[in-house]
Amino acid sequence: KEVLKKLPFVHPDLECTIAGTTCFDYTRKDGKKGNNIQRYIEHMNWKKEDCIYFGDALFRGGNDESVIGVIDTVEVSDPEDLLAKLEFYGR
Repeated sequence: KEVLKKLPFVHPDLECTIAGTTCFDYTRKDGKKGNNIQRYIEHMNWKKEDCIYFGDALFRGGNDESVIGVIDTVEVSDPEDLLAKLEFYGR
């Protein structure tokens, strides 16, 4: 956050957000995960209620936040937690 405060990223089409503890995500301003998932579900002709999203950053400002409200979401903490929850929800 301090880096972005000191050196703000300004671009007409792209935005920069924090991705984890060591990286930045550079994405199109309209390219949020939630929008992409919505378009993909429509493209595949799926029902939203048949879909679920697993993410480790579903909190405010997290890179998975935009998926909340698009389809059901499940928070995971690490790869092992993801595998356990995939097994649980896959039953």
